[in-house]
Amino acid sequence: MAKPPPPPPKEGGSYWCKDDIHAYLPTKLTKLTGTSATVSDLTTSRTFTVPAADVLDEIHSVEHLSMLYDDLVKMDEVHKASIIDNLRRRCASQKIYTSVGDILIAINPYKMLPLYTPQVIEDFIRKDPQDLYPHVFGIAMDAFRSMRTEDRCQSILISGESGAGKTEATKQCLHLLSEVALGDHGESEMTSIGELSGKISEGELKT
Repeated sequence: MAKPPPPPPKEGGSYWCKDDIHAYLPTKLTKLTGTSATVSDLTTSRTFTVPAADVLDEIHSVEHLSMLYDDLVKMDEVHKASIIDNLRRRCASQKIYTSVGDILIAINPYKMLPLYTPQVIEDFIRKDPQDLYPHVFGIAMDAFRSMRTEDRCQSILISGESGAGKTEATKQCLHLLSEVALGDHGESEMTSIGELSGKISEGELKT
């Protein structure tokens, strides 16, 4: 059965609007004609005019726009505009990693960030995963712990467009695993690089 079309936008309502720079912006519709719409950016209060067709999904919970969801599963309103807006705002706050359940989204910031320091490595090796935040180190540690507890090989699938950061993500996974292999982090069952490399067969960590 086909999904019924959404109701037409109404003046005074809050809607996602297409934007050439940010892809989507949260806006308040102030005036609507047959072919154009005047909207106000809910973040900056900037008023501008767009084609009426660029006014998209209604925003039901405006108060949630101030939240940065570390896991998209927690979002109340899940659609393309709200997801991209959340990822964009997280990246602007130097939070380039966002979870979708067990999946990790990574956005290339195209600059160096202090995300892979010795202290961060120590946190992801020693601390309870429930106390941590989305990070590629978390994916690597999940694979490592599953390899130990299940006693079988694990795979990490890293995919994305050219320039998305696949090589960097692979490098950081191996960085974390090599630190675990060196020992002195509480992971005493595997304390040599040779033993770890024997568990990671060729092709199991791909880009």
